[in-house]
Amino acid sequence: MQDDRRDFYRIEDSVYVDFRIVSLSEATDEPAVNHFEVSSRYLMLTEMYELELESRDLLRGITERDRALGSILTNINKRITIMLAAIASEEIDIHEDPNPGVDISEGGIAFVTDHLLTKNTLLALKLLFDPSLMAISTYGVVRNSRMLDDGNYSI
Repeated sequence: MQDDRRDFYRIEDSVYVDFRIVSLSEATDEPAVNHFEVSSRYLMLTEMYELELESRDLLRGITERDRALGSILTNINKRITIMLAAIASEEIDIHEDPNPGVDISEGGIAFVTDHLLTKNTLLALKLLFDPSLMAISTYGVVRNSRMLDDGNYSI
């Protein structure tokens, strides 16, 4: 039963991962996004995703009351999503592939990197989920680091 619950709350996705090692004072004094050079496009993607979450229930309620209006608003939302995909493609370096083995669970996030990071290292993380375009900047602490057969590290 324990294993079933762990699998239920665990997802694996392709994510563009960037990180910086930070001090405790840096993590408590400023938002994680401040540790990265981010474009206005990245900030816009973050805000648009937050707005999407806020409006999801509202759109569902409108659609239940008025199907035609709900369909129009859904269509507009899809068009905005297509425009965001074009904007996001400019944000992502075309020579860079998303980290395909990112594992996200209630306990944290695991990813592969070519950098050795020691246990308890504090990180600022910048994540861009592909293809949902969800952009997140947050802090994390390295809980485990092991070398893989290919010379990279699983963090």
